[in-house]
Amino acid sequence: MKKLAIVCKEEIQDDLWAVLTESGVKRYTVIGNVTRRGIDDTVPPAPVTEEEYLLLNVVLMDEQADKTIQALRTFHDQMLAIHGHKIPLEVNVQACEVIL
Repeated sequence: MKKLAIVCKEEIQDDLWAVLTESGVKRYTVIGNVTRRGIDDTVPPAPVTEEEYLLLNVVLMDEQADKTIQALRTFHDQMLAIHGHKIPLEVNVQACEVIL
């Protein structure tokens, strides 16, 4: 199993949910009002004006995770081609074992 931790700005959440739905994802955990520091390898001194993001945690079997990761990469590339600048989306993958 794999756990995808997806961080995005709220402005792309509807498009992101469409990608996840088309990939067959049926369950995920959404945590709102997430803040990030140290974007682009810099850690600004506190206090800072922090942007709000969403954090989605998705746990999938390996095959479905690979399919979803590819769909997310395609989505990212398409958004980048349209907007021509960095897209407010980050995806991290970890091996996962459900224990309870």
